Formats: sequence, C-alpha cells, structure tokens
Amino acid sequence: MGEAMSLTVACVLKSGGVYSPRYVQVLRNQVCRNLGVPYRFVCISDVDVPCERIPMKYNFPGKWAKMELFRPDIDLGDRVLYFDLDAVIQANINCLVKPHDFTFRAPSPEYKTRTVPGNGKQRVRQYSSAAMCFVPGSRPQIWAGFSQDTMDRYVGDQDYLGDTVPDGSLFSEDEVYKFDPLKHTHSRPESRVVVFANAYPHEMKHRLLWVKRCWK
Repeated sequence: MGEAMSLTVACVLKSGGVYSPRYVQVLRNQVCRNLGVPYRFVCISDVDVPCERIPMKYNFPGKWAKMELFRPDIDLGDRVLYFDLDAVIQANINCLVKPHDFTFRAPSPEYKTRTVPGNGKQRVRQYSSAAMCFVPGSRPQIWAGFSQDTMDRYVGDQDYLGDTVPDGSLFSEDEVYKFDPLKHTHSRPESRVVVFANAYPHEMKHRLLWVKRCWK
C-alpha cells in the first residue's frame, strides 16, 4: 500500500486589516469539528497566530498576500485545502478534499466575465479564491509568472488565477456558497461552507443564529 496523502489546511492573515488572530482561531476550531481526516493546520502570517505559523515573506498588499500559498520554498504537503478567514463551516468538509490538482469556489454569475473597471485593471472572474483545494507545485507558472506587473494588471489574485489556471475544477454551491446579507433573503444557506460578502462573521453572529452556532 502507498503512503497516506498529507493534507494541509491553510489560511492567510496579513496584519492591518479587519481580520485578527481571533479569526484564525475560529477557523481552526471549525475545521477541527468538521474535517474527519488527518491534516495539518497552518497560517501564513506576519503576526503571531494561535496555530502553526509560516512567516509571511513578502509585503504583498491586501488580497495579494494570498499568493504566498504558492511559494516554492514552503512545504505544504501533498494537498492543500484553503479557506478565507471569513469562512463559516456548517457540516463535514471531507468532500472538499478533491482529487483534481486545482478546485475553486465558483464565482457569482454576474462576475463570470472579463471586464476592465475604471482603474484599467483586468477582472477575470472565472473563479473565486475564497476556497481552494490544490496540489502544491502542480502549477509552477502561478509563482513563476507573478510580479509587480501582475498586481498592476489584475484586480486581485483570483483574476490572475483565472488566467493562469484556466482549466480548474469548481466546488458546487452545496459545498461552498457566497452569502450576501444585502442580497439574499433566505435565513440560512444549506451549503457546507459559507463565505461572506458585504459582512463579517463576527458581526453576523449577533444577527443570524446559524452563524452564532458555527462561528466559534
């Protein structure tokens, strides 16, 4: 028999924004309750966090900090399951560990286009990078092609990934779903993982019982 696959659950925290080490703690707790296979939990960060920390090496701005997931100098095992820090996990997530070399959250339908906003940067919403499962090193062009010019040309990391990994697979909405309290009237999405738009879990837990039940 072959050796068991080594799985890493990863997140990224860059200081100076809305998110704090508390978000890392809550995500780790949620994964612990809902992932039934062996894994290692890590956070790439420039501050101390309540889990294994991989020091952030570059000062990429904002959402671009996520690109450090693709650094060739860090060992993330055989497969990575990544979540943004605003993820709310409602049910078992074993099924999110996919056999494909790259799986992303599906983008919102209104964004699945190529556009150029007023700032002249490219929006390529083929995927959302709020949740990903990937084989580290399987697409070396991601890191090899990344530069300051990349950040100047694209709106964000997921737009760059849409061009660089055009053949990735998608999680279903039953697996990962984006919830926008300004647009959605249903009280609770039925998906296993929920990521937020226009809101944060630490605020929504006071308004929505399902967030209060899971985000802790």
